[in-house]
Amino acid sequence: PTVRTPASAVVDAGGSVTLPCSVDGNPPPAELVWRHDATGAALPPSSDGALRLDGADPRRHAGVWHCEARSILTASSGPPTEYTASSAVVLTVRYRPGLPQASQPRSPLLAGESVNLTCQPSQVSPGEPAPSLAWVRIQSSPVHLPAGPSVRFSPVGLSDSGSYACRAVNDLGTSESAPVSLLVHQAPSLTVESAPTGANAARVGSTNFRLVCRVRANPAPRLRWLRNGARMPPELFTELAGLGDQSFEYQLTLHFRGFQRSVLRLNDTGVYQCFADNELGNSTAEHRLEVLTFHRERIRQSSFRARQAARSGLPVHLALGFQRHLANTRWSPLTRASCAQPVSRGQRPTLVDDVTRSAGSMGVASPLSATTPVRYSMHLINDIYACNHLD
Repeated sequence: PTVRTPASAVVDAGGSVTLPCSVDGNPPPAELVWRHDATGAALPPSSDGALRLDGADPRRHAGVWHCEARSILTASSGPPTEYTASSAVVLTVRYRPGLPQASQPRSPLLAGESVNLTCQPSQVSPGEPAPSLAWVRIQSSPVHLPAGPSVRFSPVGLSDSGSYACRAVNDLGTSESAPVSLLVHQAPSLTVESAPTGANAARVGSTNFRLVCRVRANPAPRLRWLRNGARMPPELFTELAGLGDQSFEYQLTLHFRGFQRSVLRLNDTGVYQCFADNELGNSTAEHRLEVLTFHRERIRQSSFRARQAARSGLPVHLALGFQRHLANTRWSPLTRASCAQPVSRGQRPTLVDDVTRSAGSMGVASPLSATTPVRYSMHLINDIYACNHLD
């Protein structure tokens, strides 16, 4: 006999498929049967020789099927002779992948180490067609990592902590591995800044000034504030944990208000330290706070002495006691004293207009004649006031 079948056929899992088989022979075949290579199952054909499979199952039905025909010829003399012929069909049953197998990394990891997450298709139910593999981070909005069965973290950091899963995807669907936990430990790292300005100096009387310490650590750190090396009472600061989506970010805020006080005081000037520690180590960050005020001094030289020196044609030295936070100082001929609100931010003293500095004072020395105006003003500027003091 002669047997003909298609070379291949495709069906989705659970569907139905018919595998045709045509046979020629004279006499017609005495027997026609379909055999499955993998299982050895032998199934009878329909009346037209085809094999019909319902509820296609990848384990029982996928693979090579043979349509086999057997004929028996009887000669005029001698025993009958048996002839066989067959043709093969490769049946592909498409199905979604099973759960991929994912590696579980060592835990916990220390920040700075390296780690690989790897996965492979399910050995029992890999999926047809073969799935693509990729890792995702499991959170409110999944984060997709670069495609592939492996992802490397080098170096690993606190922000990499979380749950991950390997996804297997083909045309029939998606499967996801059991979650893999990546736990990273780190000694505290921290920063300190002032709010709301972010500057090292603040005005006396400020009502909303505070120091904010931001810490990243895992396990959870112990936090405290110190002033000039002395521990501060915890009722002066507030602590927030688990900022954003991460549980390893902390914030410690020092408030300059509370019992019998509501504003920043002059004696709040000092060095403030935020200290954090856990079982892996500790860290400290400091902030030097200068509380600014304006201390007005009287000019030490009198107008009388300046006039006398001018009449004699001698140099005149006008001196003024000054505070540390003068931004700009100059002598200039003026006719009246004036004070105003701030006109510039305080810096280190800047000497201008031939001004010279002596201990605790700033002044100008210049030769004067009897006709030279001798009424001068020291013009002082810092964050709090701008004033002219006359002589």
